[in-house]
Amino acid sequence: MKKFFSGIICVCTLALTSCHFSENVYINEDGSGTMEFKMDASDMMEMVAQMVGGESANGIDKAMDSTIVFKDFKMYMLMDPETKKMVFNFIYRIQECR
Repeated sequence: MKKFFSGIICVCTLALTSCHFSENVYINEDGSGTMEFKMDASDMMEMVAQMVGGESANGIDKAMDSTIVFKDFKMYMLMDPETKKMVFNFIYRIQECR
C-alpha cells in the first residue's frame, strides 16, 4: 500500500510540474516562413533526478544532444542530467501560401 501511495504522489508531482512553452511564427512577404515550437522541461528533469536519487538504471545518466532533420521539419533535443537541462525545439518550414 505504501508503494501505491508513493506512486500516486510521483505521478501527481510529475503532472503538476511546469514546463515552459513558446510558439513563434515567422511569415515572409512572399508567404513562406517558419513555425517554431520550443519546450523547456528543465524543471521536470531536475525533479526526476531528485526522485531517482543518483541511480543510473533509468537511462538518464548520459547527456543526449540530437538533431533530426526531415524535408520541411527539424527537431532538436538536448537532455543533460549534469546540468539538469531538457530542451526540445521543433521547427517547421512553411512553403509559399496562396
